[in-house]
Amino acid sequence: MKRIHLIVVAVLGAFFLSFGNFFAKGSADAVLRAGRGHLDGASVADRVFAWVWSWGGFGGLGWLEWLRDIVVFTTLLLAIFVAVHFIIRRWKAKRRVGTWVVVVLAISGWAIPSLVFSSIAWNERRLPPQPPVLPFDLVGEAAQTRAFYSPVALLVAALNGARGDLAASARLSLSPADWRKEARIHGWNTVVLSGPLASYRPLLAHLVASPDWRLAKISNTGFIFARDGGTPVSLPDTAVLQAGNKKQTARHLAQLSEKLDGAGYVPQARQAIARALELAPKDYEVLLYASQFAASRELWSDMTTYARRALDHRWRDPHATYMLAWAAFESGDYATAEHWARKIPATFDPFTTRLLLARIYRAQKDFTAETSVLQTLVDSLPEGTQIHSQFLLYLAQSRASSGHARAAVQIYRQALATGLLDKTQAAEVEDHIATIKKNSGFVE
Repeated sequence: MKRIHLIVVAVLGAFFLSFGNFFAKGSADAVLRAGRGHLDGASVADRVFAWVWSWGGFGGLGWLEWLRDIVVFTTLLLAIFVAVHFIIRRWKAKRRVGTWVVVVLAISGWAIPSLVFSSIAWNERRLPPQPPVLPFDLVGEAAQTRAFYSPVALLVAALNGARGDLAASARLSLSPADWRKEARIHGWNTVVLSGPLASYRPLLAHLVASPDWRLAKISNTGFIFARDGGTPVSLPDTAVLQAGNKKQTARHLAQLSEKLDGAGYVPQARQAIARALELAPKDYEVLLYASQFAASRELWSDMTTYARRALDHRWRDPHATYMLAWAAFESGDYATAEHWARKIPATFDPFTTRLLLARIYRAQKDFTAETSVLQTLVDSLPEGTQIHSQFLLYLAQSRASSGHARAAVQIYRQALATGLLDKTQAAEVEDHIATIKKNSGFVE
């Protein structure tokens, strides 16, 4: 067998191994994006993962992973067999110099593509390198109750046989009004919230403010709310908390700080993130949470500092890049904000990125670009939901600002027709319509 054959096999083996790593890292993110209904702009692989999830849930993904493992294992065995066979032949022919040259080339052929593909996976950040913190503790405590689960919590609950619609969970977590209607129908007495805070922030705010719901538990993985008159929540002592070594403890505290801040326990959140930074001042995950905490306090300079430090450790990371774009926007530096926003990869949450871009374009008075982005957002949201009707209002405002009176009035009418606006919003919309018609001379 020619030397080139060995090298080709080694390169192919490296490709499949690296593809396998891509494969495993992409699946969880694709499932969550599918649940949120934001697959626009996703890669073909992400769409495959999402389709397999909708078809077979964890079982379907299991088959996909099994197929990946078979491909990788077979390629690896083939490459090893060819390499050993060729080396033995060369050894018997007493051509040792030539053999070692081939061995070195084969190793290089294996290592270099692996490094290239690993770099691509690292920089595109399909998923954070640390596995996501899953709420097994919260789901276990809620197993014997009539519980509502946010999307990430539902993924874990499915392992215990719980049934639920991932897309419906994502929609209700963002729409408290719709959630209240469903809660009356299903009689939920427990709510488990976990995953990215943005994926359930509106529902969290509603439950924290509601006198009918009690915060029963808060941890680095999320929240449990109970509909009963039990004892108040016992907060973790962040000053003495230990979760393994320094880095593990720091990450645990950083995750916990986000949850404490989201529930309104700001002093405890500040203490948690400060201790996390003391324990691991250069850890990417800790820096990112520190940037998020600074954002919640509108400390834009601190937010930028922590995001830049995080980006120094993870070049082109979309989370840190988004934080820089957000901080620049809030600081009034719209050109810099647009610069960073355009660097966010398409594989990152397109909903969040587009919403920020729309705000940037409005601040720059580029209403045409704003309208284009908002129209894409509206088209990606499920109709008949509170969040869809809210974005119709944003789109109508953009149309009016760009001088398209007829289109603005039509979109306002569409928002009114949903029946999801409260009395105050509906009255404001009627006033906007009257103002547009008066200023433009447009007659319906």
